[in-house]
Amino acid sequence: MSIEFPSDLESFVNQRVASGAYSSQDDVIRAAFSLLNERERLIQEIQAGFAQIHAGQFTEYTADSLAIFVANIRAKCA
Repeated sequence: MSIEFPSDLESFVNQRVASGAYSSQDDVIRAAFSLLNERERLIQEIQAGFAQIHAGQFTEYTADSLAIFVANIRAKCA
């Protein structure tokens, strides 16, 4: 596959390689597509969350129950 980029994008890719952040132009493009894929996945998750909210599938927390919820998460991550 061969892709031509506008000069500003080509310059950006070359700058990222020149900075040492990436070892090649291909690595920059792979990283960009990886981020695009992750962005689209997150958008789908957000949309699913909104659908759950609209369907009434959520839990409301008080200040106390939220503090307990956060403490439980922190304990599991420690």
